[in-house]
Amino acid sequence: MERKEEKVVQQTSTNNITINGDDDDCENFEEEEEECLNLLKREIASHSLYALLLQSHLDCLKLCLGNVVENVDRNVVDQTTFKPNHPNLFTSNHQSELDQFMEAYCKTLKKVKEVMEEAQQESMAFINYMYSQLEELLLPDINPSSGAAES
Repeated sequence: MERKEEKVVQQTSTNNITINGDDDDCENFEEEEEECLNLLKREIASHSLYALLLQSHLDCLKLCLGNVVENVDRNVVDQTTFKPNHPNLFTSNHQSELDQFMEAYCKTLKKVKEVMEEAQQESMAFINYMYSQLEELLLPDINPSSGAAES
């Protein structure tokens, strides 16, 4: 008779689960997960819409932060010209999903920028109006007819 090997599951003091005393399975899983994440990052960075995505993001930041982002902008432009040379890492189904995601993200950032610009323009119009009202209040009342009557 053949006896099936039973896996012994133990819980260590650090709450890691080991199978047959082998803790390498957990480490291998973490390494594989990290490798997959790195591959996904490279796939996104080499996507044709990645430069547009970064530029859209920077446009939103510039709108909020102004000149602070200029130095970052130069560095990012230099980095976006780098396209890793590697074959398609994922299936065409995944690539289609990535294309859809990148397009949707770019459109969303464009809409966010438009909404922020509109709000900023409304704020500036309000500030300018209030400034003109304050100027009118602070200017001395110059009325030539009232000055001539008093003399």
